[in-house]
Amino acid sequence: MNQVIDRFRIGPSNTRVGAVVFSTNAWLEFPMSMYTDKSTLQRAVLNIRYDGAWTNTADALQMARQYCFSTVNGRIDQVNQILQ
Repeated sequence: MNQVIDRFRIGPSNTRVGAVVFSTNAWLEFPMSMYTDKSTLQRAVLNIRYDGAWTNTADALQMARQYCFSTVNGRIDQVNQILQ
């Protein structure tokens, strides 16, 4: 993931990244508004723990739509929202 992050300009006025982690359940690891520089974001990604249980993709996608793309968590209305 950090190799992907390297390709973007990370910042409040540039690319923002949030993370949803999922296995049996899904949870918001961090919202798009939390990390505003590349190195801190990359450290946070490296610290995400892998649960190793199920892959509840449906809950993860719902969590991303509900929480990652909210204005409270860093959404900018004038910018395309991409879910990957």
